[in-house]
Amino acid sequence: MICPSCHRTISEASKFCRFCGHTISHRNDDKSYLWRLFDGRLNRRNYLMGNISIFVLYFLVIIADAFWRGLTNQPGEYQVSIWASIIGYTGLIMYGLSISIRRLHDLGKSGWYLLINLIPVANIIMAFVLWLMPGSKTENQYGLPPLAGLSLKAVFGFIDQ
Repeated sequence: MICPSCHRTISEASKFCRFCGHTISHRNDDKSYLWRLFDGRLNRRNYLMGNISIFVLYFLVIIADAFWRGLTNQPGEYQVSIWASIIGYTGLIMYGLSISIRRLHDLGKSGWYLLINLIPVANIIMAFVLWLMPGSKTENQYGLPPLAGLSLKAVFGFIDQ
């Protein structure tokens, strides 16, 4: 395990860094992958990468759907394509909510602020706020600040950052 403050290697069971004295948070060790998707913080760079991946995956779902419909000639076989599309789009929506909520956490705001996206014009302002506002540099109620670099593991929710 790496100390988020001094970036030195410490033992997994440590509650404090023996080098700098930083308190180590182990609050998410017992949570499932689905819970971790909505927990923690995400910096601007990882948020942008998450949005780019949603864009790419969205078009992959469209292409797969069109390909499947091109292979099937029977009207009843379209149901498989429809259900596969519903599952794909549901996954993309959940992932989009995940990265937006974690980005709001980095700004020190609750995920409920995403409801602002239901208001016309305010949703555009919210998009720019999420893309451009820097996150808090210190620990907040949602955890430690994310590391500055690009982390695809953090983007896809495999680790808390």
